[in-house]
Amino acid sequence: MSGNNLAAAVALTTTVIAIAITTVLAAAPANQALFIPTPNSASTLANTFPDTTISFTSTPPTLELKTTPDSSSPRIYWDIPIAKIPPKTTSLIIDAACSPVSSIRAISLHLNSGNGWLSTELPPPTCTNFTQLNAIPLLLTPEGTPADWHKGRLLRLSLWLHTGHTAPITLALRAINARQDSIAIIRSSSLSAPGQEQLATQMANRAATLLRKAAIPFTFFDDTIPPASMEMQLLILPYAPQLNPPQNKSLQRFVSKGGKLIVFYNGTAPLANSLGFKCGTWQGSATSRQWPDFTTISTPPLIIPHRTANLIPPYPTTLYNATTIAYWRDHTDRPTTIPACVTSDRGAWFAHVPPLATPSAVTFTHQLLARLLPNTIPHAPNPFTTPPPLITAPANEIRALWDSRHDARPEQLEALFSSLAQNGINTLFRHMQSGPTLHVTTTANPLKPRLQEITKAAANHHIALHAWVTCWSLDDLPPTQLTTFAAENRLMRDVNGNDLPWLSPSHPANRELILQGIITLIQNGVSGIHLDYLRYPENGCYAPSTRHAFEQWQNRHTANWPQDVLPSGTLYQQFLKFRQHEITSFTRAVTTQIRQIAATTTISAAVFPNPATALNLGQDWPLWLQENLIDLICPMTYTENIATFNSWLYSCQQISPLAHTRLIAGIGTSADESQLTATDTAHQINAVRSRHWRGFALFSRDHELLYTILPTLHPISL
Repeated sequence: MSGNNLAAAVALTTTVIAIAITTVLAAAPANQALFIPTPNSASTLANTFPDTTISFTSTPPTLELKTTPDSSSPRIYWDIPIAKIPPKTTSLIIDAACSPVSSIRAISLHLNSGNGWLSTELPPPTCTNFTQLNAIPLLLTPEGTPADWHKGRLLRLSLWLHTGHTAPITLALRAINARQDSIAIIRSSSLSAPGQEQLATQMANRAATLLRKAAIPFTFFDDTIPPASMEMQLLILPYAPQLNPPQNKSLQRFVSKGGKLIVFYNGTAPLANSLGFKCGTWQGSATSRQWPDFTTISTPPLIIPHRTANLIPPYPTTLYNATTIAYWRDHTDRPTTIPACVTSDRGAWFAHVPPLATPSAVTFTHQLLARLLPNTIPHAPNPFTTPPPLITAPANEIRALWDSRHDARPEQLEALFSSLAQNGINTLFRHMQSGPTLHVTTTANPLKPRLQEITKAAANHHIALHAWVTCWSLDDLPPTQLTTFAAENRLMRDVNGNDLPWLSPSHPANRELILQGIITLIQNGVSGIHLDYLRYPENGCYAPSTRHAFEQWQNRHTANWPQDVLPSGTLYQQFLKFRQHEITSFTRAVTTQIRQIAATTTISAAVFPNPATALNLGQDWPLWLQENLIDLICPMTYTENIATFNSWLYSCQQISPLAHTRLIAGIGTSADESQLTATDTAHQINAVRSRHWRGFALFSRDHELLYTILPTLHPISL
């Protein structure tokens, strides 16, 4: 995507975590300068954006480019000539700062080489401090017929702006450097993760985020294990479940020659043996008894949130000083003897995939790499900084927390609610229903907690208990139940007719099944019902039940299904409105039933924060507010970028003048999209309070939130 391809650029995503914007916290490996600002730099800039004012300061040498964009253009850009890129370069590093960050929705870098471009997309900056913009060869997308990236001589830096922005934009540039890295992440493809390429990319991004937050420079290689990867000091294998013999052999050779290797969730015995480890057999657990985290043997110990029901435990052998440095804790928060991570002189092996980059996980990552490469790893950043003071809480503020765990012991419940109350939380969205399955004691689930015990513990500590219901998604369902639903044609299907692990909202039996579970919860005294996954997935639904309901709703036959209802089809807009109708009609049925049984029950829903995105998935939540079908809306504003967070709050608040009185901001302390420190959390709470919203909800309960973030923010309720 060159600077000329506006159509492709408008679709920029901010999910490419791997090539992230990294705040400069520590010294990187030796760099070779490709561009250093001088007083004469202005004359060397090509295609300078119109009306750009260029100034130079000498301490340190900085080039400042300032311009006022045209409201009709979604971006501004500058072309910067660079010196020859050394052949062993593994990353390009641009040391720059942008302001105001609230105006920038994305950044892209484009290297002009030969007769084309090599481009990459980056998330927007999070602050006005100088940051490093990284371009890594593996993640560059070609356009045209570019030559090898080492032949690039011009770098285009593009800032993509939010719609309608016309205020002045400033870019400060200090250097463009070529870097030769010593640490690399191996991103798997169909070679080592056949059929799971998307998951492999997600896990590579997770590993990258851990390194980025730990201020550890790195690059990427693909899983062909190219010769350049053999020159690294350390390789990281985030997810490669099916290593082939050549890959296995290359990695063993790398280790035998002194390289260090970190492997996640893998059962390749020969590779494990070469590091001094032995792979155990796969272990699984029921949803209610998942392992919630693991703890290190260090003093003081770190407890790293990482919930899973699947493990391949590694064990140390007597070779290479192998030892266990972390163990899993069980669903009762007790330590087990199951290793979570083992290390040796040759590397480390984890029982599961990389954890989310919570502060404790970042600290553990830094400790582990410093152990393996003591003379290479830079000084660790401190993720446990002192947060700013909180704005005074408004009267009747809802301070909620999502809880996806299913604790089975009454004493656990008492300890949980006591901790929440002490830390100012007054509402709990506790996961109690997934599709048709209740996560409380029933004949089918005798080991799960009794609903009466949960409601009693909540009442003892004056906490409003809302039953969190995941409506259509069946992620927690056993495969046997999915098979039954599939045989009855009750699942959603994708455009190719493949079953999806979602119940179809258009099948009457599915609606009744979910509704009966909700009625059971209401009859047992919960204060509220919190509806989640009240939508369609992005790739569905095109099942027979959906087609039948759509044709009834239109009162006409659809001749060419599903082609007519796809984005390029003649009935696409009608299909979007039908999906909104289906979800809204179900919401109306739920609300009617609840208010007939317990009129004071609070009904809330988790939704996408952008109303347009929500509508495309069937969530017409502005209408739900207008018709009082939902009492409270919880936009899932999960981001680490405070500018993006504020932008989402603003968009939601435009729904109606009083919308903020019924909005609860979702704050992703440990969501897939964001992992926050106490400081990040405080900034987002203050943003919510400054807009006088009804409250906020923290996603989600884990050891980090309960025992680090909330106590640091205490008292959150003042």
